[in-house]
Amino acid sequence: SVAGSTAALGAEAERLMQRAEAAMSTSPEEAATCFWLRHVCGLKPQPACLTEAYSESFPGLGGGRWGPLAGFYWDVGRKTEQGVAAESRWRLRGSVMEGWQMDRAEVAASYWDASGGAPLMSMRGEHDFVTTPCVEAWRGAADAAAAGGVGGAAVFSEAEIQGCSHNAHLENPDLVAAKLRLWLLKTDEGISGIRSAAVDAAAQLVAKNEAEERAVRELLGGIRPLSRDEARHILATWSSELAWEHHGVRSLLSPTERRFLEQARGPGVASHLDGRSPSREAYRLASWAWGLSDEPSDGACGADGVRKALQRCVGEGCDVGPRQVAIGLTSDDHSTLLAIACVEADEIKMHRSLCIVGAAGSPECPDAKDGLVRALRRLIADVV
Repeated sequence: SVAGSTAALGAEAERLMQRAEAAMSTSPEEAATCFWLRHVCGLKPQPACLTEAYSESFPGLGGGRWGPLAGFYWDVGRKTEQGVAAESRWRLRGSVMEGWQMDRAEVAASYWDASGGAPLMSMRGEHDFVTTPCVEAWRGAADAAAAGGVGGAAVFSEAEIQGCSHNAHLENPDLVAAKLRLWLLKTDEGISGIRSAAVDAAAQLVAKNEAEERAVRELLGGIRPLSRDEARHILATWSSELAWEHHGVRSLLSPTERRFLEQARGPGVASHLDGRSPSREAYRLASWAWGLSDEPSDGACGADGVRKALQRCVGEGCDVGPRQVAIGLTSDDHSTLLAIACVEADEIKMHRSLCIVGAAGSPECPDAKDGLVRALRRLIADVV
């Protein structure tokens, strides 16, 4: 993703940084890290290839980068002439190509002659610092195609990688590859006029990834933190119900089927002690829940409440705060818990990170835990 204007890119970066500062109001000095993980690359630890690429291609502080990649600096507030203290905040460093821009009309006027009408694709991450207004200029390629009597969609297309930042190719390489392959196949199809089965296959893969992304977004509205008593009671109840369910199913098996079941689990392992047994996992998490805070939960559903609970595990003053949090996924009417995931803070090189230590689904909906884990991973990436 490339911006068509350094001024527009700088303005959008400043806006996104102000949002990060507001989100980190209790520790604004961490806003730059929040910005980077949200809008540049959300992977932790940062990929070695990315660190190496930036250090070798743009050596030194800021290097030859432009926009947010040049970095921010902490502008310490100082007295103004009127005697009022200016607010301390993060500001963009100076970058190369100051004042450079191309607008949509300029691209429309020159694209056809410069490229011969070559297909163009603009791809960006959903949380990319190169925002939608920054790529407005490249839509001029579609205007140029339309002026030449060719459908704009045959020359210009856009793609947004859900849940990703500027380095979407590192965060979700499968979806980026699927989008690129689909575009290349459609481009080739437009040139040759031959419909390929590979186009359908690539389209199905993109649709599958996007459907999973939508499912995660829907789940975020039905999750909430759980109190210690609620988590322990529900997990213990599920453990008991799952154990009886397992016993009932096993009693219906023939001797031969039971023998194969025992061989799959391993010799000398009783069914109720099998670590892979859903009932055993629920029992383990019920014991883990003793470490939760005894403060009652407000019961409110939604990503914001869960995000705050996760932030308390890793935020300022975390040495005396809770190190564990249990998150529940509720039914559509929020009356029933379908799954519980357990998260705890982990000390890594003097910094706290969050890890999911386990998850359990209700006997009625055992697979619900998988969706809950995917949704939590998204929130954890935002928090840490």
